Amino acid sequence: MIDRPNVQTPKRRGWIGAGRGASSGWWTAAACFVLAIAAWIRPLHAPPLPKTATPVDPSVARRALLADAGTIEIALEGTQDPAAGSVHGDAVWDPIAQRGFIRFIGLPRNDRAVAQYQIWISDAARDPRYPVDGGVFDCPSARRRVIVPIHPAVPVRRAKAFVITLEKPGGVVVSARQHVLAVAEAG
Repeated sequence: MIDRPNVQTPKRRGWIGAGRGASSGWWTAAACFVLAIAAWIRPLHAPPLPKTATPVDPSVARRALLADAGTIEIALEGTQDPAAGSVHGDAVWDPIAQRGFIRFIGLPRNDRAVAQYQIWISDAARDPRYPVDGGVFDCPSARRRVIVPIHPAVPVRRAKAFVITLEKPGGVVVSARQHVLAVAEAG
């Protein structure tokens, strides 16, 4: 054995001496952060549909939705409100896909400059005073049957009713429920 008196190994201190392993961790974290931001922003800037794409017929989409397992169909009944006329129909809802349609028979024509129809979804998992907005729509002609897609503003956990109201143009955030025209209640 060789004796080496007074030879000391220098000790490194601080982040410079931490080696490549520590700095590569920071680079990995930075790369993950950039990828997360890119993934979050990308859906906001999705390319528009080509102009040659034809919209899907709501009656065809409704039938396809009815063929899916788990889709519920609920009878829609008119209320005593004079603006309801003799409206009736049904609501079709897929809780997994979070989409659906309401079919109206006898829905009165509306003037969109005066009032619009609005769909509300009563969610059993939410405060009943604040149903989920399901979209605003018009019935511009006195057609016998109208099928309207449901576009929930937020995810619906357990739909227990679909309510149709007549609101000011553009709809409202919270309905005063002065004109409830039709209701479809799940069992």
